[in-house]
Amino acid sequence: MLGWGKRSTPSGLDMSASGMSSPSKKDGRYWYGTLLRKSSYVFKPQLNQWLAIPPLPEPRNYHAIVYYAGCIYVIGGRGPVVGSKGGLGRAQRSVFKFHVREKRWERVADMLHARALHGATVVYEKIMVVGGKDDKEE
Repeated sequence: MLGWGKRSTPSGLDMSASGMSSPSKKDGRYWYGTLLRKSSYVFKPQLNQWLAIPPLPEPRNYHAIVYYAGCIYVIGGRGPVVGSKGGLGRAQRSVFKFHVREKRWERVADMLHARALHGATVVYEKIMVVGGKDDKEE
């Protein structure tokens, strides 16, 4: 049966959801925080349970996420501001790939231009990034 339901996070979980990938067959949905953090979690709908996965190599917020070929891609977003605690950083070009089965992150090719607050999807086996802002807020 389709329908909305309440899902809560366990107490002490450092989490504020901002992005979500499409669900993989049995791996649940992967969520990442709006606050500038490295923390990453997976929600297993069939178990109604949140689990921590290895943290992102670099903290991010306002990024895009897609699921493709068994991997989660965290694309662009804002990075940390030197000397700031959790402040909005500059838009980033970096892309990180999470290998779901191996539970490990890998940095892959940077985008041509920095992007934050953008969208992303998979089209014809390619990841397409659209809109958002660059590091000059344009």
